[in-house]
Amino acid sequence: MDTRYQWIDIFCSLAHKMLEFEDKPAELLRIFRYATKTAESDQTRKREGIDPFSVLAAVAADRAPSASGRGALFRLQESLGLPAMAPDHYRGCVVLDGSARWFLPATAQQAPHDLAYLWRVARAATLGGRPAVEPEWIDACLAIHGMNLTKLSAGLSWLNPRAFLPRTDGTRRYVLSRGFPTLAEVTGGATYLRAMVSIQRALGDALVALVERSQRPNAHNNVQPPRRARRSEGTSASPHDEALVCIVRPGAPRFFAAGYHYEDRPLLREFAEGRYWQVPFAVGTTDPAGLRCWRRFREIRGGDGFLLKALPLDDRLISVVGGIVNDIDPIQGRLQFGVRDALRYDGPLPPTGHDDASWFHSLLEVTPPETIKQLYGKVADEGLNAATQPLPEPHREHHAH
Repeated sequence: MDTRYQWIDIFCSLAHKMLEFEDKPAELLRIFRYATKTAESDQTRKREGIDPFSVLAAVAADRAPSASGRGALFRLQESLGLPAMAPDHYRGCVVLDGSARWFLPATAQQAPHDLAYLWRVARAATLGGRPAVEPEWIDACLAIHGMNLTKLSAGLSWLNPRAFLPRTDGTRRYVLSRGFPTLAEVTGGATYLRAMVSIQRALGDALVALVERSQRPNAHNNVQPPRRARRSEGTSASPHDEALVCIVRPGAPRFFAAGYHYEDRPLLREFAEGRYWQVPFAVGTTDPAGLRCWRRFREIRGGDGFLLKALPLDDRLISVVGGIVNDIDPIQGRLQFGVRDALRYDGPLPPTGHDDASWFHSLLEVTPPETIKQLYGKVADEGLNAATQPLPEPHREHHAH
């Protein structure tokens, strides 16, 4: 089981087991009434059958911290003959409010094929993922009374979280902030499925982790485009700026790492190809993360080791490119680095050596020798050589006396 998202395996086991009740929706409704203690509820009494979406909607909303509060999940697992398990958390799992949790309308509002349409999509999504779901099947479900794409996509994400992304306001904003307007343009089955393909191809396979990030505060996911140099064309840095740029650390170098989430690949590619990195916060920021980033940036000197990092959606570390700092613009918060033969790393987050240094920070210092050796490779050796190079003498005009 993936311990980071235990609810996925629990929900998927429920989804597969419920497929046995496709021809017995009234029996599944009886189990649902028992599990959720809603036998006398007006909502359940208005229906003669139930679909997998509505069952999982109730489970997703049952998030009480105590075991007794998760009784609905335990009773459902018991009734279906499944092991009694409850996830440690529901991060990345969306929830619907109130009556929106019912996918099948009350009997008086149902069309003849509503229940069959819901079961058809549920079976295809559970067993075959996106390739098995036809766009017109989604459109048929969207025509059901009270249905919309936000609701249906949430249900699909419960049945198969690795293949379907819920189209909520949060996920739309997050995906748009990463340069993909596709979720905002979705109107039906065909556009929704195309959006899933393009988003997963660009941002990776861990869609549930993308949902989790969309649920975080905006400041946690803040990514700003790099600011361009403010100097006009044809002008050069002043001698004072050059003096700042050419500061080299005496003695042993320090090692820094900076970068973004892996879904920001266009920006990472620009940095890697241009061999530079830039502080992603404005100079006058009051954001604590921004203040920390600027404070750390001011500690960097020429000859220090630098690693451009990326964090995929499943929160491991990928090294993009490494090198040695050879130019610093303290005004713009920008550094240049010469590319060296850094080691390619793609794995668990290694120790950083500082309690206040996290791989999730925009910029951090790395101090453990084993981590430096693991990530920086030859940069660790060449950085020391670069740090001992003498500074160039500044050009001075001499006047005859």
